Amino acid sequence: MIIKNSNIRRSIFENRYVIFIIIFAIILALYFIRILNENARQKNIAKNNEIQNTVIEESEKEISGNPIISEREIPKEQKQKNTQVIDEFISYCNTGETQKAYDLLTEECKQELFFSNIQYFKANYVDKIFKVKKLYTIQDWINSNRYTYKVTIVDDMLSSGKVSSSQSTIEDYYTVIIKENEMKLNINGYIGRNQIEKEMIQNGIKITVHSKEVHKEYESYDITIENTTTNTILLNSRSKGGFGLSSGF
Repeated sequence: MIIKNSNIRRSIFENRYVIFIIIFAIILALYFIRILNENARQKNIAKNNEIQNTVIEESEKEISGNPIISEREIPKEQKQKNTQVIDEFISYCNTGETQKAYDLLTEECKQELFFSNIQYFKANYVDKIFKVKKLYTIQDWINSNRYTYKVTIVDDMLSSGKVSSSQSTIEDYYTVIIKENEMKLNINGYIGRNQIEKEMIQNGIKITVHSKEVHKEYESYDITIENTTTNTILLNSRSKGGFGLSSGF
């Protein structure tokens, strides 16, 4: 750029030091702004890590404690195997390996919760919970004839960009089932199936209880009722309870 106006050129020459100072000040201000932005970014990352570490550290304290309900102590080696199968399951869910995650479920869990349909499992469990990468902690819950764990699942805040996980914390209950030296899982609060196969006959009514499905919040039974008479079965009112027979009149 060539300035032809002599007055302008003379003015620039006479004020050249002021102009240099202004330019230097602008460069210095931009430099400081860049430093401040970088410091703010580092603080945000540190804050995210602090929150994330707090969640993990608090949960690790729970892991080291005793189970809520226990009929026996779990050997350390067995506990490691139990948590390993949970680790594998959540890892598969995080990476979208639905088939491998589904294969770790018991047949009872597949039937009871997901209608033995892997696409239903994917749509109603994996896709709903693992929209972003998840972190998790494990706490002993019930040790009896099964191993049940409380699993707390939270967003990985570094990958999701969320500062707080309070809106996305999920508590689930996983039960480790060992059959024929193979470890499988029941999830989503489903504890397992108890085979009963007991029957009784009362007033000509044969009642057979085949099995019981145990969930964390409730139980359901598979029952067959057979009328061994020629009469009609009537269900009495709740105040009386039980079954009765009627000749049909």
